[in-house]
Amino acid sequence: MITTRTTTALVATTILLAIYVIAVERQSGPAWRDFSAIPLDDPAEVTVLKIAGAGTSIMLERKETTPGRDGKQAHLWRMTSPINDRADTETVDELVAKLVELKKLENIDDNVPSDEEMGLGESALRVTIETDDGELGTIAFGDNAGVVDAIYARWEDGQPFACWKDARELAAVPHEALRDTRILAIPVEEMRRLKIRDETEAALVVDWTKIDDTDRETWMITKPLSKPADPKAVQERLSVVANMTALGFIDNPNGDVAAAFAGPAVRNVSIRRHGERGAVELRLARSADGKSGFAKVSD
Repeated sequence: MITTRTTTALVATTILLAIYVIAVERQSGPAWRDFSAIPLDDPAEVTVLKIAGAGTSIMLERKETTPGRDGKQAHLWRMTSPINDRADTETVDELVAKLVELKKLENIDDNVPSDEEMGLGESALRVTIETDDGELGTIAFGDNAGVVDAIYARWEDGQPFACWKDARELAAVPHEALRDTRILAIPVEEMRRLKIRDETEAALVVDWTKIDDTDRETWMITKPLSKPADPKAVQERLSVVANMTALGFIDNPNGDVAAAFAGPAVRNVSIRRHGERGAVELRLARSADGKSGFAKVSD
């Protein structure tokens, strides 16, 4: 006959054994191992990305920007190769996040195929990551690993593994797909001065300024004369400028483009951002037939 005391002891022993098993599983079980493909935890530590493969060579550099009106530090990505231009920060941030979050589905231990069979040969897509401490390493992405949406990959000279293809798909794009299509990268709320000049050099200048000695601020026309501006009208015009996007990029302009900027219908727009002394210069022109518009921006 089992007494109540004996039953209690058995239950306690069972609980202790269960706790022990759980503790061991946490330390050595597959669900608790580190399956990270890249030895990095914080996407903000990535300062440079180099994407190479199949004739592609792209370099992207992270730049910290002046804190905005809210005091928060921001950043942007710039493409420095094959051209020097703003990159689409949201798209590059997504790529960086996918790289940092990348997990190994399975290490390729037995019957390892050759690099060529896995698509990890010389022509493989490779992404090199740098931080403030220098080059962290390179990940190579290969072909399908025999499972839907899974591919072969390798970090540095390590063991190949299988992973999801999300990061490769974001990286395997032409450089045009990573460029910022916004004409200006300045939000309306960060704009502090708007200056518009036409071919006659006549200028309209609108400044965000304090009212007398108070802490209140508003838009003021400061040229050609000084008077309060209509805040709603200023906001609408700034929104138009801020929301302009490029339909395409002309890295090697032809004669028609040069002629448009030499013609009479040119507008020069200068935008100053909160916390910065220098201004971004924007030039707008129309083609001779009036069917096309062109823009040049200094940033």
